[in-house]
Amino acid sequence: MDGFDPQVGPSEGQQLHQSQTRVSRPEVFLVSVTSSKSPILAPDMQTMVRQSSGTKKQTGQQKTAQPRGHTSDWFADTSLELWPEGAISFISLRPMHHTWTSSWGSVQSAPIRLTQTTLDTCHAGNFFGEITHCCPPATYTKGPIVEFIPKRDHIGPHRVRKALQCLAGDELRIYSEQLWRAYDLMKALPMDDPRSFYQQNALHCAYGSGAFIQDGTANLTIDVHFNWYFSPWHRQFIYFHERILQSLLNDTTFSLHFWNFDNNVDGESHGKDGCYRKGYLFPELYSDPSKSTFHANRSERPFMANLPMDLTVLNRSDIPLRFASVAVPRNRELMHRAMAVGNTSLDFHGVEFKHGDPQNLDINGGGSLEFLPHNSVHRWIGGSTALTTHAPEDPIFYVFHSNLERLWDVWQKLGNGRTDPSTPDWLDAEFLFFDENAVVRSVKVRDSLSTEDFGYSYEKVFDESWIFYDNSTSTTPTSPASPTNT
Repeated sequence: MDGFDPQVGPSEGQQLHQSQTRVSRPEVFLVSVTSSKSPILAPDMQTMVRQSSGTKKQTGQQKTAQPRGHTSDWFADTSLELWPEGAISFISLRPMHHTWTSSWGSVQSAPIRLTQTTLDTCHAGNFFGEITHCCPPATYTKGPIVEFIPKRDHIGPHRVRKALQCLAGDELRIYSEQLWRAYDLMKALPMDDPRSFYQQNALHCAYGSGAFIQDGTANLTIDVHFNWYFSPWHRQFIYFHERILQSLLNDTTFSLHFWNFDNNVDGESHGKDGCYRKGYLFPELYSDPSKSTFHANRSERPFMANLPMDLTVLNRSDIPLRFASVAVPRNRELMHRAMAVGNTSLDFHGVEFKHGDPQNLDINGGGSLEFLPHNSVHRWIGGSTALTTHAPEDPIFYVFHSNLERLWDVWQKLGNGRTDPSTPDWLDAEFLFFDENAVVRSVKVRDSLSTEDFGYSYEKVFDESWIFYDNSTSTTPTSPASPTNT
């Protein structure tokens, strides 16, 4: 979940909204630690596992819960390596079997769907003690809801989202001017306009703080984090955000390019089209205080010269400053573990969440992409960007998430059993967004599985830098000979 930190959850004296049931799920980690030193773990990681020294085997603390309306197996990210400075600790997060039992027998399982009733019953949300007021403006929620099928309804010519680090010359100049003007215009819209920059964050906040109630239930809310809706919902969200920017510019060829934070080394193109430069530095297009893409409420890290993104951050406080010599091998290993190791639907997408299930507020419900690197990027940027209810207030949110949905596309193409869920409970889930005309549009997950259906694709980048990364015998980064066509 965006910027979620278990340490800022409710204290013993705090309660969630009285109509909301908080769900806790068993930890799923069997942890083996081998090191010449005790592992250095971020505080929130220490809440998952007991600290060890030497070469002890240990299990995560077990919690009792009956949170789900179905029976399911959930597998953690297969493994993850974390390095303390000066030594290597290997932490293997191994799959464990858990069975969910139902305590919600009165509610029939079905896909999550938002309807007119969902909009009409929107209420104040509560995210770990923060009371939110994020409901869409009522003036715009009374009209008809219009179905949106991307393959049928996308507009403009086919577009290519490009890696920001490879834009140069006139292309960079023209794109910069378009980008800054688009956000100037979006930020100038009235706050109660659902297309406004303010309402872009509010919609994400509503979907992430329990503001929407599942139809036919008294108090079961909806969330698109910590579960298998994370990737499809954010693809839809970024698409409509981009479409509003296009409309403001009166240019359907405009694309919201992506921050290729996962590429940590330069590669050779071997004559192929694409971008093969490392992209781990914070994009300069979002660093100029005089421009509309700037956001002051960030940590110091994005403003530090030559400080690479650290994809292994587990806690948003007391983050060490790791420069390239330390961060690069960690990042490549993390990406390899998150993307190339696990190959089941729930490994990647997260736990099932259906109509009749209570909102899951346990970070372990997220799939490997959401848990890390997604959470790490939010925490590394810091400030309001590390908070679920405020993250889209920073324009960097949209290009960072543009890369996350690209990584979903890469995962699909890796093959070897990597397929999206096939159950109607996932495919027929339906979410609501505002389009460039402030019309409410409904989109199903089954129609959101391919970027091509939305009318765009991604520039080829150097994913081989982490796909083939192997430090089983050495911590020295390796570079594959040539890129593939993913």
